[in-house]
Amino acid sequence: MNLKFQQVDWEKDLMYVEFEADGQRFKWYPKWDDLRRILEAAVMREGVQNNWYSNELEKFLALFLELRDTVQFERGISCAEELQGVEFFPRATRQIAASGGSH
Repeated sequence: MNLKFQQVDWEKDLMYVEFEADGQRFKWYPKWDDLRRILEAAVMREGVQNNWYSNELEKFLALFLELRDTVQFERGISCAEELQGVEFFPRATRQIAASGGSH
């Protein structure tokens, strides 16, 4: 059987990878560990074959760094949204307000 990649898409909250073979389509729902193992194997093969320098490795590294920055940014936004309206020092704020001044 010769599988040919078709697309990556979402079904409800699950990502799937679709392949075609002999006119039939198959969906694969990978787990995070599956993706990690595929990426690790691809990076190791590309690195060893090309003495750890190639355009493909550079593209992967740039993508990895962009994804890391995106996750950190989104986590920051999510955290800020959760903390909206939270007083960090409520006792000190009340004391300053009661004394009529700011320290």
